[in-house]
Amino acid sequence: MTGVVHKLARGLPLLVLAAAVAVPGAAADSIPRADKTSAAELGLRPGERIDAERIQDLYRSALALWAGGQDDAAAQRLMAVEAAVVREGDIDARKGLLKAEEKVVQELAASSLEVLVPMAVLHHEVYRRHLDQGERRHKLLTAHARGMARDLAVLYERHAGNDRARATAALLLNSLAGYLLDASQQLLAGQMFTLATSYDPRSVPAYMGLAVIYEKSGQYESAIGSLRGALGVDPMQPQALLRLGISLHRTGQSDNAVRALRPLTGMPGWIGALAVEELARVHTDEKDLAAAESVLRAGLERFPNEGAIYLQLAALLDRQGKVVEGRELMGRFLALPAAERGDARLRYNQDPAQLWEAVRRQLVESARSSLPLLAQALGQPAAPAAVGDTGP
Repeated sequence: MTGVVHKLARGLPLLVLAAAVAVPGAAADSIPRADKTSAAELGLRPGERIDAERIQDLYRSALALWAGGQDDAAAQRLMAVEAAVVREGDIDARKGLLKAEEKVVQELAASSLEVLVPMAVLHHEVYRRHLDQGERRHKLLTAHARGMARDLAVLYERHAGNDRARATAALLLNSLAGYLLDASQQLLAGQMFTLATSYDPRSVPAYMGLAVIYEKSGQYESAIGSLRGALGVDPMQPQALLRLGISLHRTGQSDNAVRALRPLTGMPGWIGALAVEELARVHTDEKDLAAAESVLRAGLERFPNEGAIYLQLAALLDRQGKVVEGRELMGRFLALPAAERGDARLRYNQDPAQLWEAVRRQLVESARSSLPLLAQALGQPAAPAAVGDTGP
């Protein structure tokens, strides 16, 4: 959205569009079957050179469907239009698409900056659908959808200049970054999470996302800083406390790690189970085997299906020469049906998806409130309907 940013931002620095470079590795006519059908219904052929005015008209028609509550039809139409205009790897066609769409953005934003929110969420929804269909099939269009959503959020924050704009832009950036993190694109995700914290210093999901990235790359001190940022907003955020305890242990701050982990051992679910395992590990590393054993025995009573607790306690018993009891414990573990065994560590290693889901629900609500303004800008009546599902 280079042109729009320059026109609206009056020379403010521009985020680099990730989609501005070619993305090799996909077939030249890589367009999903559903998009081909939709494109044909619109009288378009894949890869056809379509003039800018026609692209703008089709883009407005997709926005009109979105404003009218026809979320699925709107997303399908926009995907069909963009797939018909841009062949995979065709940077020139992508630039033409971008120029045509930014012209419509400029036109509609002149009526109200609030229209940028539902417009951004439509591109966010298209991005999600590309990911669901398999990013490798149409990388350029996937990157284009992500770039449009991000840049619309940036424009909105820069020019609306109020708390709602900053919070909403942060929501959208957090959601996009969450998808990137799921795809192990940590550099881009980190950039978006960082930008989100600059917009909304109370954004717990952004701090959590940064902490996950830092932890995965072994930067535990930086992870601790991000987690303290999250806890400064929500002191009882359980996953932040758990991750803090683990990072404190990994940086040799055992006493602080114990203080963070011990209260969590009483929590239900995987967070409580993993807190048991990590607290016992801290005690073991500090050579306090009795304390580690006590924690694990209590944990096994609370989490009788958590496989790692069996294994950790059996190893600890063997280390103390309690070989028979250790073998009995392993027998109990092996008797557990595989389908019933808990795996708190696996849950931990999965990114905090519930945070992104909450972000996306808030994003939908924010977009819904601005749909009437988008309809008005397009010169049509708004229909009361739900914005499309932006969940994973």
